[in-house]
Amino acid sequence: MLDYSQVTGCEFNIDENRIEKYHENKKGESVSYNLPRYEYSYSFEIIIRVNHPYFSEIRFPLGFNVDTDETPMGAVTFAGAANFRSAGGRFSGGVSEYQERVKMGNEIKTVVDGMRKEIRKEIKQQKAPKAASVCPYCGATTIPDANGCCEYCGSALKG
Repeated sequence: MLDYSQVTGCEFNIDENRIEKYHENKKGESVSYNLPRYEYSYSFEIIIRVNHPYFSEIRFPLGFNVDTDETPMGAVTFAGAANFRSAGGRFSGGVSEYQERVKMGNEIKTVVDGMRKEIRKEIKQQKAPKAASVCPYCGATTIPDANGCCEYCGSALKG
């Protein structure tokens, strides 16, 4: 079993794979285009790092790979940006899938990081030294137990 307090971090990775496209010249040879053209493939993965005795991370792929003839704006490579300009600024259908996966990955990372921070905050508050208070029921000066009750009469100190 895994507890949220064991999460130590979260990463969202995008792997880009670029393959150059070729055309056939008059001699039947495969040659590069004058401005090189590429096919791109992207894979998306969430990595949740944990403090656990049997494993240190959990990897979740975000669906299938996205294939496109052009690099989406804001994506990884300069060569892809040049390809975008040479193609007249048009994207193939893979771009909306790319953007959807990026949005999904960032949302998951935000949620996991937020849970991690909240759990760490709760743990810190629980470990903070308890201040002595006066029990309204028995009048004893007491330090509340784990349930917030008087150690002498067992009454709840905070209503």
